[in-house]
Amino acid sequence: MSVSMPRSVPARILVACVAIIASPSLWADAPQQVVDQYASACQQMAKSTPIGDSDLRDSPKLTEYCACFGRKFADRAVTQTALLHTKEEVAAAQAEELQMRNTCRSQFGLPAVPPRKPLKN
Repeated sequence: MSVSMPRSVPARILVACVAIIASPSLWADAPQQVVDQYASACQQMAKSTPIGDSDLRDSPKLTEYCACFGRKFADRAVTQTALLHTKEEVAAAQAEELQMRNTCRSQFGLPAVPPRKPLKN
């Protein structure tokens, strides 16, 4: 599958996107610097790309939401030891990410993640 990203998206955001898809279901206490990096990537993606949490772009709770998701995602990501190889592994990681997003959204009274729109070729 090929995804076209705007040229203006910083490389660290693209790395965060790949990490989101490739992280396994393991949890740890991530260093605050890692949490802050994921929270920052969450905010940047919401404000500058049509993916991620872009539906929250204008929400006054975006910063709080991204701090919550950044913590959950970073705790999972720091334990990444292997790439996902099967469609089932990728699907499980994506389902776990969706659950993390919706947990944080619920915590701040935000709507659930909207259904994904098909990617344009």
